[in-house]
Amino acid sequence: MTFLRMLFAAGLLLVAQPALTGEAWAYKAVESGDPRVAVQPLTALAPRAGGLACRSLADAVAEAGTATGTAAAKLFERAGAACAEAGKLTAAVAHYSQAIRHSVWRASTYARRGRLHARLGEHELAVLDYDQSIRLDPQQSRYRYLRAISRAAIGRAEAAVDDLEQVLKLEDSEVVSRLQRRLIEKGYGTPVDGEYDPGTRRALVACLSAHCFEF
Repeated sequence: MTFLRMLFAAGLLLVAQPALTGEAWAYKAVESGDPRVAVQPLTALAPRAGGLACRSLADAVAEAGTATGTAAAKLFERAGAACAEAGKLTAAVAHYSQAIRHSVWRASTYARRGRLHARLGEHELAVLDYDQSIRLDPQQSRYRYLRAISRAAIGRAEAAVDDLEQVLKLEDSEVVSRLQRRLIEKGYGTPVDGEYDPGTRRALVACLSAHCFEF
């Protein structure tokens, strides 16, 4: 069981995440907090591509015609999802950028584009997108988790921990104890007392700075 899967099974959401390159997965919050409840990858929340082939941005613009606002944004989101499924990430980014031009208030669109930037290794751009997602919808924990991944990737361990502190149930002593035990396993000493204190935080920052575990 990965570190964050172990933690989030007792917390707000269940997460499985490869290292800082490759396919990035995050799992939807389980409102009941019950780890037995099945969860779906974040991509399941994206607009259905419906088996569409990846089209050029020019073709998508032509199809959109005079459509504006949310209707146009959804069209470009579907085109972006199709390109992402086809592995054409740069094209997918272009479609999501066009969607944002038509509707700047859709937090999920920024998050999806952010995930594409992260998959391309463009974590600075990913953080900017997650920043906007969080401003628009601060209650969505998964946006903070995704931002933590990209912040850690660019060496912003303190900021990554700030995000994780908003996501983990640090008032739950069992969650904190699991975190502390895992930090000890990785060579970062901290008492296992279930208290999230400054010492535990420093150990977590040091661990993230050294990329001591994979998300």
